[in-house]
Amino acid sequence: MKSSLTLTARLVPRMGPPSEPAPQGRHDILVLCTLKNVGKTTIVFGEWGCSWYANWSTNTPKLRIEGWPCSANMICLRTLAPGQAHQKVVPFRFFNTTQGERLSFKMRFLSSREHRHKAENVSLESAPLSIMVL
Repeated sequence: MKSSLTLTARLVPRMGPPSEPAPQGRHDILVLCTLKNVGKTTIVFGEWGCSWYANWSTNTPKLRIEGWPCSANMICLRTLAPGQAHQKVVPFRFFNTTQGERLSFKMRFLSSREHRHKAENVSLESAPLSIMVL
């Protein structure tokens, strides 16, 4: 069965040099990801609490999320009514890249399963994005 959630992604404009610390930690690029319920019924899915970065990835090993320690992690249920959206800014670091290299990638979202609730198992991929390594 096809999910009524869609995933769109776009690059967030850089506000400083690549190595400048940001609220999300050190990063080279930021990607704004939007999960939107385009269906006619409410959708419930799971996302990790403090290690939410575990739900997000790309289709290239050249972009990585730098995680952080999390001692009280739990699955948070997200509920989206028809037309509602859930956004997340995902910070990435380049890995094994060279200056001037162009990367094309897709964002991926994989929900966390919560067996005590009727949460959907969601696996989505965005349209391709492209960026130049600086």
